[in-house]
Amino acid sequence: MTVTLEYYFQFYSNKLFGRSIFSDPMELFLFTISFLSLLFLIGIIWTLYNGYKETRVIETLLFLLSMISFLIAGVLGSIERISYSTWGLPQLGDLLHIIVLFPMQFSFLCVNTFAIRITFPEKFNMIISFLIVLSTILITIITWAMIQGPPYAIIINFAVVHSNEVGIVVLATLAPVAVMPLAIFFYSAKKIRDEDRPKSNRSFWFGMGFLFFTLGAGLTTPTTPYFAVFSIFAAFTLYVCFRMPNWFKRHIGWIE
Repeated sequence: MTVTLEYYFQFYSNKLFGRSIFSDPMELFLFTISFLSLLFLIGIIWTLYNGYKETRVIETLLFLLSMISFLIAGVLGSIERISYSTWGLPQLGDLLHIIVLFPMQFSFLCVNTFAIRITFPEKFNMIISFLIVLSTILITIITWAMIQGPPYAIIINFAVVHSNEVGIVVLATLAPVAVMPLAIFFYSAKKIRDEDRPKSNRSFWFGMGFLFFTLGAGLTTPTTPYFAVFSIFAAFTLYVCFRMPNWFKRHIGWIE
């Protein structure tokens, strides 16, 4: 369990003096970021759903499953935060912290499946098996840390923070799973630039979207919450890449 006396002191002090996470400007900022990202994410899911109904293309289905899984992870993550800060149910928060790992990792694996299929299909089984092993290690180490509690996992400002040892393992296992899609999109953009400039430009912006997402997810901590703004950039960029509004088509030189 991650609960300490400091957590209960902070929680009941807030209750006693009528403070909440929404009375903190930074918390309001994070809430706004999360809400706007959620709206863009719903727009992405709706666009992908309509696209899959028309084409039945497996790549569109993979992205659709990825975005739905990410939406589930985002909702569960928000409930986790409220469990710690507002409801005073740290046991529920700890459980959700573990559960949210499954849709999040599934989301990453779906995107990786799409990216590997279109760039290195001959090495698909080897690469995806490697990524699944990394995801399994990640889930296992975080679950272990949450069960052990301090010093491996502790609540700071109503968010779970892991020890340096756990953090190193998490970074080593998460980085390849999270970074590979954006690396593949950038590689694809460079590879096809001469033969198909519009598709190359679109692939580049897909890579930027996942780069923004990686920065937002990887750098946002209780002590550096302002990096969450990258989540808005990610959601907006991916929404535009999927939705393909006319101004974006003109920008990348897309011709129907």
